Amino acid sequence: MDTSNNKRPDGSFKVITLCGSTRFKKEFLDVQQKFTLAGYLVIAPGEYSKADGELELISEETENMLADLHKQKIDMADAIFVINKDNYIGDSTRKEIYYAISQNKPINFLEYDEQQQILFKLCALLNTGIPSYYKDGIEKAIIYIESEMLNMEEERKKND
Repeated sequence: MDTSNNKRPDGSFKVITLCGSTRFKKEFLDVQQKFTLAGYLVIAPGEYSKADGELELISEETENMLADLHKQKIDMADAIFVINKDNYIGDSTRKEIYYAISQNKPINFLEYDEQQQILFKLCALLNTGIPSYYKDGIEKAIIYIESEMLNMEEERKKND
């Protein structure tokens, strides 16, 4: 993983917040390790009850609190990285992506094909009844995702 872009202008390490279904605990831990070893400060979920089969232990109140916590984690981040194993993005993750977009956070995905699908979905949202307060963030996210897709494709060509 490239470490040339892991620092902010002030010299501190960039912060990446991981988003996605916590049923993919193994993938979260793998991605967290890779980003950490590349010199990024990684913020990840603090509980993996879905992965551990303890779904019934989470009350609605706790689930709402965890969602609010994760919004704060997104606020703290320079970018988010979505764990979308098998292109799965559930309702909570979709809300986190929309929140990140509204905060103008760059977004990357574990699975490349999903980036293209998300880009098309965001483009479609611009032409349908999306609330006006999302539009600026979505337009910036589309520009960023397009440039990142080009960068990733160039990187793949170099590695092939």
